[in-house]
Amino acid sequence: MMRQKITRTAFILTLLLTPALAGASPLLGLAGDLGIGSVDDTASATIQAGLDIQEGRLMITLFGRVRLMLHNHDEEGALRQRDWDEASDFVHILRTLRYSRQFSSVTLDAKMGEMLGHTLGHGTLMRDYSNISDPDHQHTGLTLRVSNERFEVEALLDNFVRPAVVALRGAVSPFKGRLRGLKLGGTVVMDPTAPVAVRSDDQGRRAVDSAYNLQSDTRVLALMGLDASYRLERKGLGSVEPYVDLGTSLMGMGVHLGAMGQLRVGQDGNIIVGLQGEYRYSSAGHAPAYFTTFYDVERHQAGLTFKDARKANAGHRNTKLAGMARGLYEGHGGLVQAGVQMGQRVRAKVGYGYRPGPDAHQLWLRLSAQPRQRLNLGVMLMMRGLESPHGVANGVVAAAEGRVRITDNLYGLAQYSRTWSLQERSRYFGVLQAFNISAGYRWGS
Repeated sequence: MMRQKITRTAFILTLLLTPALAGASPLLGLAGDLGIGSVDDTASATIQAGLDIQEGRLMITLFGRVRLMLHNHDEEGALRQRDWDEASDFVHILRTLRYSRQFSSVTLDAKMGEMLGHTLGHGTLMRDYSNISDPDHQHTGLTLRVSNERFEVEALLDNFVRPAVVALRGAVSPFKGRLRGLKLGGTVVMDPTAPVAVRSDDQGRRAVDSAYNLQSDTRVLALMGLDASYRLERKGLGSVEPYVDLGTSLMGMGVHLGAMGQLRVGQDGNIIVGLQGEYRYSSAGHAPAYFTTFYDVERHQAGLTFKDARKANAGHRNTKLAGMARGLYEGHGGLVQAGVQMGQRVRAKVGYGYRPGPDAHQLWLRLSAQPRQRLNLGVMLMMRGLESPHGVANGVVAAAEGRVRITDNLYGLAQYSRTWSLQERSRYFGVLQAFNISAGYRWGS
Protein backbone atom coordinates (compact mmCIF):
# COMPACT_ATOMS: atom_id res chain seq x y z
CA MET A 1 0.00 0.00 0.00
CA MET A 2 1.26 3.47 -0.83
CA ARG A 3 2.43 5.46 2.15
CA GLN A 4 0.05 8.20 3.22
CA LYS A 5 2.89 10.71 3.10
CA ILE A 6 2.54 11.00 -0.66
CA THR A 7 -0.59 13.19 -0.59
CA ARG A 8 -0.97 15.71 2.20
CA THR A 9 -2.00 19.23 2.97
CA ALA A 10 0.48 22.02 3.47
CA PHE A 11 -0.03 21.71 7.18
CA ILE A 12 0.28 19.22 10.02
CA LEU A 13 -1.85 16.30 8.86
CA THR A 14 0.97 13.80 8.46
CA LEU A 15 1.40 14.00 12.22
CA LEU A 16 -2.23 13.00 12.56
CA LEU A 17 -2.37 10.21 9.99
CA THR A 18 1.02 8.54 10.44
CA PRO A 19 -0.22 5.61 12.56
CA ALA A 20 -3.43 5.03 10.66
CA LEU A 21 -2.36 2.98 7.67
CA ALA A 22 -1.83 -0.76 7.85
CA GLY A 23 -0.10 -3.17 5.53
CA ALA A 24 3.39 -3.61 4.14
CA SER A 25 5.00 -0.63 2.38
CA PRO A 26 6.33 -1.08 -1.17
CA LEU A 27 9.94 -0.47 -2.12
CA LEU A 28 8.74 2.05 -4.70
CA GLY A 29 5.49 4.00 -4.75
CA LEU A 30 4.03 6.61 -7.07
CA ALA A 31 0.86 8.62 -6.53
CA GLY A 32 -0.93 11.60 -7.99
CA ASP A 33 -4.32 13.28 -7.78
CA LEU A 34 -6.36 16.05 -9.36
CA GLY A 35 -8.71 18.20 -7.34
CA ILE A 36 -10.58 21.44 -6.93
CA GLY A 37 -10.87 23.72 -3.94
CA SER A 38 -10.11 27.23 -2.75
CA VAL A 39 -7.41 29.32 -1.10
CA ASP A 40 -8.61 32.32 0.89
CA ASP A 41 -11.94 32.52 -1.01
CA THR A 42 -10.30 32.11 -4.44
CA ALA A 43 -11.19 28.95 -6.35
CA SER A 44 -8.27 26.78 -7.38
CA ALA A 45 -7.47 23.59 -9.26
CA THR A 46 -4.88 21.37 -7.59
CA ILE A 47 -2.40 18.87 -8.99
CA GLN A 48 -0.43 16.79 -6.48
CA ALA A 49 2.16 14.09 -7.13
CA GLY A 50 4.75 12.18 -5.13
CA LEU A 51 7.36 9.47 -5.06
CA ASP A 52 8.08 7.16 -2.12
CA ILE A 53 11.16 4.90 -1.92
CA GLN A 54 12.13 2.50 0.85
CA GLU A 55 15.26 0.40 0.66
CA GLY A 56 16.47 -1.25 3.84
CA ARG A 57 17.11 1.43 6.46
CA LEU A 58 16.66 4.31 3.99
CA MET A 59 13.34 6.00 3.25
CA ILE A 60 12.78 8.90 0.84
CA THR A 61 9.58 10.82 0.10
CA LEU A 62 9.36 13.50 -2.60
CA PHE A 63 6.17 15.49 -3.04
CA GLY A 64 5.04 18.49 -5.07
CA ARG A 65 1.83 20.45 -5.44
CA VAL A 66 0.69 23.00 -8.03
CA ARG A 67 -2.37 25.20 -7.48
CA LEU A 68 -3.91 27.05 -10.45
CA MET A 69 -5.89 30.09 -9.34
CA LEU A 70 -9.36 30.54 -10.92
CA HIS A 71 -11.43 33.74 -11.10
CA ASN A 72 -8.61 35.84 -9.69
CA HIS A 73 -7.78 39.05 -11.57
CA ASP A 74 -4.14 39.01 -10.43
CA GLU A 75 -3.36 35.33 -11.02
CA GLU A 76 -6.22 33.96 -13.13
CA GLY A 77 -5.23 30.69 -14.76
CA ALA A 78 -1.72 30.95 -13.31
CA LEU A 79 0.20 29.25 -10.54
CA ARG A 80 -0.32 30.57 -7.03
CA GLN A 81 2.81 32.66 -6.80
CA ARG A 82 3.35 32.35 -3.04
CA ASP A 83 3.61 28.55 -3.34
CA TRP A 84 6.79 28.82 -5.46
CA ASP A 85 8.45 32.19 -4.82
CA GLU A 86 11.57 31.32 -2.80
CA ALA A 87 14.33 28.73 -2.68
CA SER A 88 12.94 26.92 0.37
CA ASP A 89 9.74 26.08 -1.58
CA PHE A 90 11.78 24.01 -4.03
CA VAL A 91 13.92 22.39 -1.32
CA HIS A 92 10.67 21.46 0.45
CA ILE A 93 9.91 18.98 -2.34
CA LEU A 94 12.08 16.67 -0.21
CA ARG A 95 9.48 15.84 2.46
CA THR A 96 11.34 12.98 4.13
CA LEU A 97 14.76 11.40 3.92
CA ARG A 98 15.26 9.05 6.85
CA TYR A 99 18.02 6.67 7.81
CA SER A 100 18.00 4.47 10.93
CA ARG A 101 20.58 1.99 12.09
CA GLN A 102 21.50 -0.01 15.16
CA PHE A 103 25.18 -0.17 16.14
CA SER A 104 25.41 -2.75 18.93
CA SER A 105 23.60 -0.95 21.78
CA VAL A 106 23.55 2.47 20.08
CA THR A 107 20.70 3.64 17.82
CA LEU A 108 21.16 6.25 15.08
CA ASP A 109 18.16 8.03 13.60
CA ALA A 110 18.70 10.81 11.04
CA LYS A 111 15.88 12.61 9.25
CA MET A 112 15.66 15.42 6.71
CA GLY A 113 12.38 17.06 5.80
CA GLU A 114 9.32 18.26 7.67
CA MET A 115 9.14 18.58 11.46
CA LEU A 116 5.75 17.90 12.97
CA GLY A 117 5.07 18.26 16.68
CA HIS A 118 8.73 18.10 17.69
CA THR A 119 9.45 18.34 21.45
CA LEU A 120 12.83 18.44 23.19
CA GLY A 121 12.95 16.85 26.63
CA HIS A 122 9.89 17.77 28.67
CA GLY A 123 9.07 20.72 26.42
CA THR A 124 10.60 23.42 28.63
CA LEU A 125 12.16 25.28 25.68
CA MET A 126 10.61 23.56 22.63
CA ARG A 127 7.18 21.92 22.58
CA ASP A 128 5.29 20.55 19.53
CA TYR A 129 7.37 22.67 17.14
CA SER A 130 6.59 22.55 13.42
CA ASN A 131 8.69 23.99 10.59
CA ILE A 132 5.66 24.00 8.23
CA SER A 133 3.20 25.99 10.37
CA ASP A 134 3.28 28.94 7.95
CA PRO A 135 1.67 27.59 4.74
CA ASP A 136 3.52 30.12 2.56
CA HIS A 137 6.97 29.52 4.08
CA GLN A 138 7.46 25.79 4.61
CA HIS A 139 10.90 24.40 5.26
CA THR A 140 13.05 21.31 5.00
CA GLY A 141 15.19 20.70 8.07
CA LEU A 142 17.28 18.09 9.84
CA THR A 143 17.01 16.10 13.06
CA LEU A 144 19.70 13.73 14.30
CA ARG A 145 19.40 11.46 17.33
CA VAL A 146 21.97 9.06 18.82
CA SER A 147 20.96 7.09 21.91
CA ASN A 148 21.21 3.99 24.04
CA GLU A 149 20.01 3.01 27.53
CA ARG A 150 22.45 5.37 29.27
CA PHE A 151 22.56 8.49 27.08
CA GLU A 152 20.91 10.40 24.24
CA VAL A 153 22.08 13.26 22.02
CA GLU A 154 19.74 15.15 19.69
CA ALA A 155 20.44 17.94 17.20
CA LEU A 156 17.96 19.97 15.14
CA LEU A 157 18.08 22.47 12.28
CA ASP A 158 14.71 23.79 11.10
CA ASN A 159 15.65 25.07 7.63
CA PHE A 160 18.63 24.54 5.32
CA VAL A 161 18.03 27.78 3.40
CA ARG A 162 17.47 30.33 6.17
CA PRO A 163 17.70 28.72 9.66
CA ALA A 164 15.54 30.17 12.41
CA VAL A 165 15.90 27.34 14.96
CA VAL A 166 19.09 25.48 15.87
CA ALA A 167 19.01 23.12 18.85
CA LEU A 168 21.18 20.64 20.71
CA ARG A 169 20.16 18.43 23.62
CA GLY A 170 22.00 15.82 25.64
CA ALA A 171 20.88 13.61 28.51
CA VAL A 172 22.50 10.89 30.56
CA SER A 173 21.42 8.27 33.11
CA PRO A 174 24.64 8.08 35.15
CA PHE A 175 23.67 5.55 37.82
CA LYS A 176 22.77 1.89 38.10
CA GLY A 177 20.78 0.00 40.70
CA ARG A 178 18.14 1.95 42.59
CA LEU A 179 19.10 5.23 40.91
CA ARG A 180 19.00 3.91 37.37
CA GLY A 181 15.78 5.83 36.73
CA LEU A 182 17.50 9.19 37.32
CA LYS A 183 18.19 11.23 34.15
CA LEU A 184 20.04 14.53 33.86
CA GLY A 185 19.81 16.66 30.74
CA GLY A 186 20.79 19.94 29.16
CA THR A 187 19.34 21.79 26.15
CA VAL A 188 20.37 24.80 24.06
CA VAL A 189 18.01 26.29 21.45
CA MET A 190 18.99 29.28 19.31
CA ASP A 191 17.35 31.58 16.80
CA PRO A 192 20.26 33.09 14.84
CA THR A 193 18.03 35.83 13.39
CA ALA A 194 15.43 36.47 16.08
CA PRO A 195 13.32 39.52 15.07
CA VAL A 196 13.61 42.44 17.50
CA ALA A 197 11.44 44.86 15.50
CA VAL A 198 9.85 44.69 12.06
CA ARG A 199 11.09 47.37 9.69
CA SER A 200 8.85 49.80 7.79
CA ASP A 201 8.99 50.70 4.12
CA ASP A 202 8.77 54.15 2.52
CA GLN A 203 4.98 54.07 2.79
CA GLY A 204 4.99 53.27 6.50
CA ARG A 205 3.88 49.68 6.02
CA ARG A 206 5.68 46.65 7.42
CA ALA A 207 8.52 45.85 5.01
CA VAL A 208 8.58 42.56 3.09
CA ASP A 209 10.78 41.05 0.40
CA SER A 210 9.57 39.63 -2.93
CA ALA A 211 8.50 36.37 -1.23
CA TYR A 212 6.57 38.17 1.54
CA ASN A 213 9.11 37.52 4.27
CA LEU A 214 8.92 40.29 6.86
CA GLN A 215 12.11 42.33 7.11
CA SER A 216 13.30 42.86 10.68
CA ASP A 217 16.12 44.08 12.84
CA THR A 218 17.48 40.88 14.35
CA ARG A 219 19.88 39.47 16.91
CA VAL A 220 21.00 36.06 18.08
CA LEU A 221 18.72 34.58 20.76
CA ALA A 222 19.90 31.66 22.88
CA LEU A 223 17.82 29.80 25.45
CA MET A 224 19.38 27.22 27.76
CA GLY A 225 17.91 24.69 30.12
CA LEU A 226 18.85 22.01 32.64
CA ASP A 227 16.51 19.22 33.72
CA ALA A 228 16.36 16.26 36.06
CA SER A 229 13.79 13.45 36.15
CA TYR A 230 13.27 10.12 37.85
CA ARG A 231 11.41 7.34 36.06
CA LEU A 232 9.43 4.77 38.06
CA GLU A 233 8.27 1.82 35.98
CA ARG A 234 6.26 -1.32 36.57
CA LYS A 235 6.58 -3.86 33.79
CA GLY A 236 3.35 -4.45 31.89
CA LEU A 237 1.48 -1.72 33.77
CA GLY A 238 3.11 1.61 32.98
CA SER A 239 5.43 4.30 34.29
CA VAL A 240 5.50 7.73 35.89
CA GLU A 241 8.27 10.32 35.59
CA PRO A 242 8.34 13.43 37.82
CA TYR A 243 10.70 16.16 36.62
CA VAL A 244 12.09 19.60 37.33
CA ASP A 245 13.39 21.88 34.58
CA LEU A 246 15.22 25.19 34.79
CA GLY A 247 15.48 27.51 31.79
CA THR A 248 16.98 30.88 31.00
CA SER A 249 16.98 33.34 28.11
CA LEU A 250 19.90 35.26 29.71
CA MET A 251 17.33 38.01 30.35
CA GLY A 252 15.28 36.01 32.85
CA MET A 253 14.66 32.52 34.22
CA GLY A 254 11.87 29.98 34.48
CA VAL A 255 11.11 26.83 36.41
CA HIS A 256 8.91 23.89 35.43
CA LEU A 257 7.68 21.25 37.89
CA GLY A 258 5.69 18.36 36.52
CA ALA A 259 5.13 14.69 35.93
CA MET A 260 4.33 12.56 32.91
CA GLY A 261 3.35 8.92 32.71
CA GLN A 262 1.82 6.05 30.79
CA LEU A 263 -0.70 3.42 31.84
CA ARG A 264 -1.50 0.23 29.93
CA VAL A 265 -5.08 -0.97 30.18
CA GLY A 266 -7.24 -3.56 28.43
CA GLN A 267 -6.99 -7.33 28.41
CA ASP A 268 -3.77 -7.35 26.38
CA GLY A 269 -2.47 -4.00 27.57
CA ASN A 270 -2.82 -2.69 24.01
CA ILE A 271 -4.52 0.54 25.12
CA ILE A 272 -2.01 3.12 26.29
CA VAL A 273 -3.14 6.17 28.27
CA GLY A 274 -0.68 9.04 28.65
CA LEU A 275 -0.91 11.95 31.10
CA GLN A 276 1.15 15.05 31.79
CA GLY A 277 0.72 17.86 34.28
CA GLU A 278 3.02 20.82 34.82
CA TYR A 279 3.34 24.00 36.87
CA ARG A 280 5.57 26.75 35.51
CA TYR A 281 6.81 30.15 36.59
CA SER A 282 8.74 32.67 34.50
CA SER A 283 10.46 35.85 35.63
CA ALA A 284 10.54 38.98 33.48
CA GLY A 285 12.68 38.40 30.40
CA HIS A 286 11.77 34.72 29.98
CA ALA A 287 8.92 32.78 28.34
CA PRO A 288 8.04 29.10 28.92
CA ALA A 289 8.15 26.72 25.94
CA TYR A 290 9.34 29.60 23.77
CA PHE A 291 9.58 27.54 20.56
CA THR A 292 6.09 26.16 19.96
CA THR A 293 4.08 24.96 16.95
CA PHE A 294 3.59 28.42 15.44
CA TYR A 295 6.96 29.93 16.28
CA ASP A 296 7.65 30.72 12.61
CA VAL A 297 4.69 33.11 12.78
CA GLU A 298 4.94 34.23 16.43
CA ARG A 299 8.56 35.33 16.12
CA HIS A 300 7.28 38.28 14.05
CA GLN A 301 3.89 38.75 15.73
CA ALA A 302 3.37 37.38 19.23
CA GLY A 303 -0.41 37.83 19.29
CA LEU A 304 -2.49 36.22 16.54
CA THR A 305 -6.09 36.12 17.72
CA PHE A 306 -7.39 39.67 17.30
CA LYS A 307 -9.70 40.69 14.48
CA ASP A 308 -7.62 43.60 13.15
CA ALA A 309 -3.91 43.29 13.90
CA ARG A 310 -3.27 46.94 12.97
CA LYS A 311 -5.51 48.11 15.83
CA ALA A 312 -4.09 45.68 18.39
CA ASN A 313 -2.31 46.98 21.47
CA ALA A 314 1.48 47.23 21.61
CA GLY A 315 1.81 43.91 23.39
CA HIS A 316 0.18 42.09 20.50
CA ARG A 317 2.06 44.01 17.80
CA ASN A 318 5.39 43.08 19.36
CA THR A 319 7.67 40.46 17.98
CA LYS A 320 7.92 37.59 20.44
CA LEU A 321 11.46 38.55 21.48
CA ALA A 322 10.43 42.16 22.13
CA GLY A 323 7.47 40.96 24.18
CA MET A 324 9.67 38.68 26.25
CA ALA A 325 12.19 41.49 26.85
CA ARG A 326 9.31 43.68 28.10
CA GLY A 327 8.27 41.01 30.60
CA LEU A 328 4.92 40.15 28.99
CA TYR A 329 5.33 36.45 29.88
CA GLU A 330 6.21 36.97 33.56
CA GLY A 331 4.11 35.01 36.03
CA HIS A 332 2.58 31.63 36.84
CA GLY A 333 1.24 29.11 34.37
CA GLY A 334 0.44 25.46 33.86
CA LEU A 335 -0.22 22.66 31.41
CA VAL A 336 -2.41 19.55 31.46
CA GLN A 337 -2.72 17.06 28.62
CA ALA A 338 -3.91 13.49 28.13
CA GLY A 339 -3.59 11.05 25.27
CA VAL A 340 -4.74 7.59 24.29
CA GLN A 341 -3.50 5.05 21.76
CA MET A 342 -5.55 2.00 20.84
CA GLY A 343 -3.23 -0.24 18.90
CA GLN A 344 -2.45 1.32 15.53
CA ARG A 345 -6.07 2.31 14.88
CA VAL A 346 -6.65 5.35 17.08
CA ARG A 347 -4.42 8.04 18.54
CA ALA A 348 -5.74 11.10 20.33
CA LYS A 349 -4.33 13.91 22.46
CA VAL A 350 -6.11 16.78 24.20
CA GLY A 351 -4.57 19.47 26.34
CA TYR A 352 -4.80 22.90 27.92
CA GLY A 353 -2.02 25.37 28.66
CA TYR A 354 -1.79 28.80 30.22
CA ARG A 355 0.99 31.34 30.54
CA PRO A 356 0.81 35.14 30.84
CA GLY A 357 1.22 37.21 27.71
CA PRO A 358 -0.47 37.40 24.28
CA ASP A 359 -2.85 34.52 23.52
CA ALA A 360 -2.43 33.28 27.07
CA HIS A 361 -4.95 30.42 27.08
CA GLN A 362 -4.62 27.53 24.64
CA LEU A 363 -6.64 24.37 24.01
CA TRP A 364 -5.63 21.69 21.53
CA LEU A 365 -6.85 18.38 20.14
CA ARG A 366 -5.19 15.92 17.77
CA LEU A 367 -6.88 12.78 16.51
CA SER A 368 -6.02 10.15 13.93
CA ALA A 369 -8.20 7.13 13.30
CA GLN A 370 -8.90 4.30 10.88
CA PRO A 371 -12.56 3.46 11.59
CA ARG A 372 -12.63 1.17 8.55
CA GLN A 373 -9.87 -0.55 6.64
CA ARG A 374 -10.31 1.71 3.62
CA LEU A 375 -10.92 4.95 5.52
CA ASN A 376 -8.39 7.17 7.32
CA LEU A 377 -9.24 10.35 9.21
CA GLY A 378 -7.17 13.04 10.88
CA VAL A 379 -8.08 16.20 12.79
CA MET A 380 -6.02 18.91 14.47
CA LEU A 381 -7.77 21.71 16.37
CA MET A 382 -6.25 24.50 18.45
CA MET A 383 -7.97 27.39 20.21
CA ARG A 384 -5.83 30.18 21.65
CA GLY A 385 -6.40 33.65 23.04
CA LEU A 386 -9.59 32.61 24.80
CA GLU A 387 -9.24 35.65 27.07
CA SER A 388 -9.67 37.98 24.06
CA PRO A 389 -13.17 39.20 23.02
CA HIS A 390 -12.38 37.97 19.50
CA GLY A 391 -10.21 35.04 20.60
CA VAL A 392 -12.76 32.26 20.20
CA ALA A 393 -13.41 33.08 16.54
CA ASN A 394 -10.03 34.37 15.40
CA GLY A 395 -7.86 32.09 17.54
CA VAL A 396 -9.11 28.86 16.01
CA VAL A 397 -6.65 26.86 13.91
CA ALA A 398 -7.82 23.63 12.34
CA ALA A 399 -6.69 21.00 9.89
CA ALA A 400 -8.56 17.92 8.75
CA GLU A 401 -8.01 15.19 6.19
CA GLY A 402 -10.11 12.26 5.09
CA ARG A 403 -8.88 9.57 2.73
CA VAL A 404 -10.88 6.69 1.29
CA ARG A 405 -9.41 3.84 -0.74
CA ILE A 406 -11.92 3.16 -3.53
CA THR A 407 -9.99 0.30 -5.12
CA ASP A 408 -6.47 -1.02 -4.59
CA ASN A 409 -5.17 1.86 -6.71
CA LEU A 410 -7.88 4.56 -6.75
CA TYR A 411 -8.47 6.85 -3.78
CA GLY A 412 -10.48 9.92 -2.82
CA LEU A 413 -9.12 12.74 -0.67
CA ALA A 414 -10.62 15.69 1.21
CA GLN A 415 -8.40 18.27 2.94
CA TYR A 416 -9.09 21.44 4.93
CA SER A 417 -6.81 23.84 6.79
CA ARG A 418 -7.29 27.09 8.70
CA THR A 419 -4.09 28.72 9.86
CA TRP A 420 -2.26 32.07 9.91
CA SER A 421 -0.54 33.62 6.91
CA LEU A 422 0.86 37.07 6.17
CA GLN A 423 -1.86 39.21 4.58
CA GLU A 424 -0.70 41.02 1.43
CA ARG A 425 -2.54 44.28 2.17
CA SER A 426 -2.18 44.70 5.93
CA ARG A 427 1.15 42.82 6.17
CA TYR A 428 0.04 41.34 9.47
CA PHE A 429 -0.66 37.67 10.05
CA GLY A 430 -4.31 36.75 9.68
CA VAL A 431 -6.47 33.69 9.10
CA LEU A 432 -5.97 31.77 5.84
CA GLN A 433 -8.41 28.99 4.91
CA ALA A 434 -7.95 26.40 2.19
CA PHE A 435 -9.66 23.18 1.12
CA ASN A 436 -9.21 20.60 -1.59
CA ILE A 437 -11.29 17.66 -2.82
CA SER A 438 -9.52 15.32 -5.22
CA ALA A 439 -9.34 11.87 -6.73
CA GLY A 440 -6.11 10.07 -7.44
CA TYR A 441 -4.24 6.95 -8.43
CA ARG A 442 -1.39 5.19 -6.69
CA TRP A 443 0.95 2.46 -7.75
CA GLY A 444 3.41 0.47 -5.68
CA SER A 445 5.94 -2.25 -6.36
